[in-house]
Formats: sequence, structure tokens, C-alpha cells
Amino acid sequence: MEFRFKTEAEVSWYRTDWLFVECYLYRRIVGALRKTTTLKQFDPFAAQKHNAYVDGLLAMEQIANYLTDVEQRQMCSGTDDSVISRLLQELTGFEARLLAMEQIANYLTDVEQRQMCSGTDDSVISRLLQICLWGNKCDLSLSCGENAAVSSSPVDQIDQLADKVLINQIDAAKATLRNAKLKRIDIVLDNAGLELFSDMVLADFLVTKSGAAKVVFHGKAHPWFVSDTTNDDFCWMNEMLRGSHVDSLSKLGCRWDQKLTEGQFEFRAHEFWTLPFAYCDMPKYAADLYKDLSEAALIIFKGDLNYRKLVGDREWPLDTPFKVALRGFAPAPLLALRILKAETQVGLSVDTIKMLEHKFGGKKEWMVTGDYAIVQFDA
Repeated sequence: MEFRFKTEAEVSWYRTDWLFVECYLYRRIVGALRKTTTLKQFDPFAAQKHNAYVDGLLAMEQIANYLTDVEQRQMCSGTDDSVISRLLQELTGFEARLLAMEQIANYLTDVEQRQMCSGTDDSVISRLLQICLWGNKCDLSLSCGENAAVSSSPVDQIDQLADKVLINQIDAAKATLRNAKLKRIDIVLDNAGLELFSDMVLADFLVTKSGAAKVVFHGKAHPWFVSDTTNDDFCWMNEMLRGSHVDSLSKLGCRWDQKLTEGQFEFRAHEFWTLPFAYCDMPKYAADLYKDLSEAALIIFKGDLNYRKLVGDREWPLDTPFKVALRGFAPAPLLALRILKAETQVGLSVDTIKMLEHKFGGKKEWMVTGDYAIVQFDA
């Protein structure tokens, strides 16, 4: 803040950088709580992140019973996507997210049972990365804290939304993953709930079937942007999964608890993730974190906020190379999975830029609606 007052004529909500004032708002909330005697560890957003889950537990049991009945009547075989899709369309709020979690868990189980990972790791990783990508649509900070409904199966969405992915460099990332056996993969988390669950499913596959030594999850040290993942959120979700009535979810919860105990999964929360700095400034303000990240074979950055910090939240020309926008930030190969929700983007092809200009007449609404996505890689 002192630096802002020294370098800017007016430091206010409407006059200074959007990213800075957003971070400042949440820091003030955390700061106010830290000054109290009894609320130092209180998460003001916990109710929004937890209540919908708790309220949906009975619904989840009912859904599981319904699916059992469907199987008995031979209406579906294994994890029939059409039945799941119909169920999801009838549900709103977190009940749908719970069923989406079960769908993802069943997909992972189906992969293992059919030994799809033998010789076809790439196809499974592609689908899991895309499930992680579209899980980012659930962002409470942009929906005024309201739980958004999940209107279709996450597995179904991959093909349906393929034309909404403006940059898809999954193949380049997979080449790095093939060389990551017995090495560490890092995931810089975004939202709790369904998105975190999807991230952990990917991590499970990478460790269990693709030979990665461990996955380090980087979360927030404080309650942040309403739905961002803290250690409490991470632990709470796994506790809920272990106690789930849905067999596929409870098995995953127990398996993930074991991986945490054995060190294959690890959660870390560095203070830098809740500062307003661009990631190119990390060596200056958090040299220890930069050094730690450099030990990863691949770093997966989730969500819009992480992307904004990767590129400095600047209004770059759309065709600016990703590496240029990173401005020297290169601790390890990195992959950004982002649903566009802010007016910054780089690395678009000439054809994609022309398509967007033709479709939107030069307006930038496509950058903020959450309808488009990118999967962007830098080695």
C-alpha cells in the first residue's frame, strides 16, 4: 500500500489496479479477524463452502439409492452417462455437485477396472485434465456466494465444450508428464468443492497409474476470494468423502487419506499466494517458494486468478506469446487451466482472434462470461 501511495496519484477502488484492490479487500477481512481474540481462525466463507455440502448429504444418499435401483433394472451399464446426465438436469445447487463428484469417481474406477491406463495413459490424462478445467466454472467469488448448478455430467462436458477451448496444449503437457515418472507434480489450487475434487482425482491417477512420485497441492493460507481452497477446506472435504454413503466416494476418501499419510499427497499454503504480486515477482518476494516450485516436473496452475497473476493482469495484445507474458517466471514447466473471467489473455492464434472479432464485433464480453477456456503450456 505504501508503494502505491508513492507511485500513484490516487489509490482507490476505482483508480488503482483491479487485482490489487481485490486482494486488498480480502486481506482487510482477514486482518480484521486476526485482531480479535476468538475469531483469529474463523473462515467467514466456510458456511457458503460447507452448508450446501452438508445439506446435500441426504440427497446424495437418495441419489446413490436411485442409481442402485437403475442398475438393478438394467437401465444402465456401469456408469451410463445418459442416466447421470438426466439426473443432473433435475438437480440444482450442491446436490448436483455431489452427483458430479460420484460421476468422476465412477469414471476413475471404470478406468482402473477396464485397465484403460495400460498403454492408453494419455487419453485418460487428457480427459481428467479437461474435467479439472471445466470444474473451474464453480466460483463463488463471481456468483455473489451463490452455489451454481451443475447442469451436465463433467465427463459429458468434455466433448460438448471442445469448441469453447481457445487454446489446447494438452499434448505438449502430456509429453512432460511422460517424463515425470518418479518425480513430483505440483497443483496450484483454485476453488474448493467440485473443482478440488476433480484436481484430486487427477492427482490420484498421476500417482497411482502414471508413476508420479507425489503431488503437492498449493492452497491459500487464509480464507480467500470466497471459494478458494484452504487447508481446512482440503481436510474437511476428505473427511466428508471418507464418511460418505456413496461407496465410490468413501473409497476415494480413504485412499486419499492414506496417500496423505504416506506422503504421496501433500498440502502446502505459502503466504505469497495471498499477496497481489505477479508471479514474475516471486523470486523477489518469496524466493523460498520459487525454489520449492523448481523441484517439480510440472506445475499445474488452476483458475482465473492464478492466470491473471501469471501474466501480471495486463492488457496484453491477444497474440502475445505466453512465455513473453510470463516475464521470466519459469521455475519448472507449467500448465495453466483457466476459464476466462477477466480481461487478460495471451497466446491466441490469428484465426482464433479473427473468429472472436467476427462473433463479438470487437467487444470483450467473451473474456468475462466464463464460457471460454484455455489450456496453455510453457516449458
